[in-house]
Amino acid sequence: MYAYNDPSATDITLTQTGGAVSGQNYGIYGNNQGTGSTVIGVAGDVTATEGIGVAGYNGGLAQDIRINQTTGTITGHEFGMVADNGGTGSIQITSSGRVSGGIYGIYASQAGAGPTAIAIHGDVNGDAGAGILSVSGSDVTIDIAPPIAMTVSSMPKAMTPSPGPAEPSPAGSTARTAPTPPR
Repeated sequence: MYAYNDPSATDITLTQTGGAVSGQNYGIYGNNQGTGSTVIGVAGDVTATEGIGVAGYNGGLAQDIRINQTTGTITGHEFGMVADNGGTGSIQITSSGRVSGGIYGIYASQAGAGPTAIAIHGDVNGDAGAGILSVSGSDVTIDIAPPIAMTVSSMPKAMTPSPGPAEPSPAGSTARTAPTPPR
């Protein structure tokens, strides 16, 4: 499942209501270069055999990223879930299922001034890195419901690169975006 907004667009909303979604580079991927928010709802299994299970990317003009997993398993060869906000808003991630990645389970990167809030009510696993890694220049809150065990890391924005390459945004500034999946 893939959605891309150009600079003249506003919100992206991607909703999985059940079943399974599978892809090579991404299972579910919203790339918002518009002026609105990116909202992703997951209620089933999502798999990326070579990349990221669920990814939300916002360019410099976009606002919030909200990812809500109510059930199911999200699996990515590299990352289970990524929220990468180069825009002005917040990141809100809620996971009530299982998230697993070959490197990180959940990776949240916030370049703007908005806060990052992550709430975990299920299992999160990063095989080669942390279960959760948050990189932000603003406030980060990670709420883990017991009895869940995982490794959590948070570091200043300048220490960790984004999983996506930098590309010029329409306003001339640089916004991180993920590689475009094959069409």
